[in-house]
Amino acid sequence: MTLPNVHSGSGGDSRGRPVHAFFLIGILQSDGTAHAPPNAALLHGEQKQHGDIALLNARETKPPGEKMIGFFRLCTVAFASATFCVKTDDDTYVQTIRLETNLRFAWQQHLTTDTLVNQRQPQGAARGGGGIRLDDGPLLYIGATLWASYIGPDQFQVCGHGMGPLMAVGAAKSERCAERGAVGPFPYVAGTLEVLSMPLARYIVQQSVTARFVQSAHARTPPAWNIGEDTVLGMWVHQTPFAVTALHWGWDKIHDLCFKCMDKTQLWKPITKSSVVVHIKGHQANWQNFLDVHTNFSRVCDDQCQREHLSFDVPSLGDLCRRNDAIRTAYSKCSLV
Repeated sequence: MTLPNVHSGSGGDSRGRPVHAFFLIGILQSDGTAHAPPNAALLHGEQKQHGDIALLNARETKPPGEKMIGFFRLCTVAFASATFCVKTDDDTYVQTIRLETNLRFAWQQHLTTDTLVNQRQPQGAARGGGGIRLDDGPLLYIGATLWASYIGPDQFQVCGHGMGPLMAVGAAKSERCAERGAVGPFPYVAGTLEVLSMPLARYIVQQSVTARFVQSAHARTPPAWNIGEDTVLGMWVHQTPFAVTALHWGWDKIHDLCFKCMDKTQLWKPITKSSVVVHIKGHQANWQNFLDVHTNFSRVCDDQCQREHLSFDVPSLGDLCRRNDAIRTAYSKCSLV
């Protein structure tokens, strides 16, 4: 996080002035016990030297389900004046100038009377302390989206996965997701970058359905919530009573990094002028590759480029639902627009 912003003019670090960033560490091992003294000493030394660790009351698992919700809970309290809470993976490079510029623009774009009236709370939605006032700001859930259904909190299983709504519907039918008690299908943003605006983050962490799910997961040893951390966040957004959905920024902005680029699928790309977040993938996420990505970002996208506004492939729930009748039928949230 201390790579210089080549085009910032200040020689500052890669977080950018408005972005506060830190690493998330669970204080518990996967079996629910505390870290052994050698690892505890290493964590203490790291924090004392750099001060860039947030210690969460959560278990270290992969995927990091308990850490994900632990972070959003922390963000809404410890950084309550922030506009967004943003979670990313540790093998991901984030161009924070581009991210901050575009999130600020997205907030302003959605800060309109029509959008907020659309998000007006239905009767009884405030139960459990999760009320949202109209002046809180827009409810935004942003990233690169996939689709799925989810069976939980007893089975903790992703079901009917797909790249889009129609593919997910077909997969859900073949896997009998509805008969198995699944919620969905719904869109969710991939764990590479999960963005919640502060009003939506506050709502989700205050819901009893969220608390019950996390408590049930935490009670399981060995961990049962070992897949679908990002899918579960999408399910919680889907279960809100508001006319909100996952805003798909696009796989050209958030993508896996290809090296030789033999794979031409939409998830794997080299760095381009549209890149914002690059997933280097765990086995390749070494220091040299991070440094090369940073250098290539600076070469491909200059200061003016970094401050350009990048459009969303799916900018709103209404836009998604107006695309065709099949989507309106497949996606239950379309009944709200």
